[in-house]
Amino acid sequence: MRNLLTATLLALMISIPASAQSVTPYEFYKSEAWTMYQQYWRNGFDACVAEHDELEDGRRFTVGRAITGEDFVMVHHMKSLINEGEELLKGNVWINGKSPYGYSGVKPYDSSSIAGEKYVTIYLANGFVEQFSKANTVEIEFSKGRSRHSLKGSRDVITRLNDCMDAGLARELEAPPPPSPPEVPPLRTPLNWISGASAEGQGGRYIAIKLPASTQTPALYWAYVESSPGRYDIRMRDDEASLASRVDPAADGAKRTAVNVLMNGAQAFATLVVLRDKQADVLDVPAADLMKLAAAGALTLHPLDTSVGPDMVINLTADASFGPGAITSSAAPEPALGQPAELTLDRLVGKYHTRGKNPNGSYYYGTAETMMEGANLRINWKWTTEKTDTAVAHLLQNVVTAVVTGLNAPAVYTIGKDGTWRGTWDNGNATEIMVPRQ
Repeated sequence: MRNLLTATLLALMISIPASAQSVTPYEFYKSEAWTMYQQYWRNGFDACVAEHDELEDGRRFTVGRAITGEDFVMVHHMKSLINEGEELLKGNVWINGKSPYGYSGVKPYDSSSIAGEKYVTIYLANGFVEQFSKANTVEIEFSKGRSRHSLKGSRDVITRLNDCMDAGLARELEAPPPPSPPEVPPLRTPLNWISGASAEGQGGRYIAIKLPASTQTPALYWAYVESSPGRYDIRMRDDEASLASRVDPAADGAKRTAVNVLMNGAQAFATLVVLRDKQADVLDVPAADLMKLAAAGALTLHPLDTSVGPDMVINLTADASFGPGAITSSAAPEPALGQPAELTLDRLVGKYHTRGKNPNGSYYYGTAETMMEGANLRINWKWTTEKTDTAVAHLLQNVVTAVVTGLNAPAVYTIGKDGTWRGTWDNGNATEIMVPRQ
């Protein structure tokens, strides 16, 4: 399908310090002098790295291969070998003191493990790392000297790089856990208000104030209750204990009707109210409408069904005007949406790193981008040879079938919980893996 060589030079996640919290290593192989890890960044496979177990002149040497197909070396604790303030490095990588590979434009980074120290990642030309397995030493040249490292035993890890990559890509990680819900702001009550827990509603929280008797109404408790994200009930009761529960609209004597709510004679909003005896619930008020009641004066409930009874007029005191702002500013956050139960094509839209194995056993690398095209998914690949491929894909449960232009048989992928595509092409004689790019 591709028969490609690796040649790109992309900025890679491996430049993140290995001790960073988002990087997870899994040990793959250990020899006398080297330890090889499969490295995951966040929830995706990133690289195979082989670390020389011993420090040499206080410096640590690492060799690796990335999901992009690039090989690299890393030197840690090399600040003494560069000039103060040197931002871009250049030099040579020497094998057995000869056969140098020149590098330039490489940026040093601050060490995450030793304050004040530096480390550097140098990407190598295609196939150069293979020379390590046949050599005794490698030296990395910097502006103030060389960092010299033994290559004893490196043959073991170099020959296992592709096996390490295959095993790392085959490991399916669980989908990342959903983010923790935002912390609920504390429920702060204004002066002369009380708070309590309700049997209904998100968080079951309310605040209430006792309003004095007026010519229109006796003394009553007036409460704002969280009913659902961004929505509130208003409860009127003659005693504090009954604030914790809604009026049952199915109870004997209960009436349910639409009302216009007016504040100081001006229309505020319309909604439903449930009435029973001396209790009333104004239902499902949006936060924006609730804020229209943040004033002192006469609040009127005008039933649209005149058979329910006359208008109810409640005198909201100056203290009562602070209630809407207090309850909305301390509202419980909306719950985070979980992953959809069913995988859909639009959830596969994105960018991917791609690695595959041709029918002849050679490896190829590239990138892919997917996009919706009508009811289908379009896949566009760009390989490290600068060639391209394209396909139209269909989804059945978690299996993608991609009809690739120019191929006799489709490519078939299984989508894992980690979002990685693992598939075959050429009637199962070749393999390919697509890893989401962060």
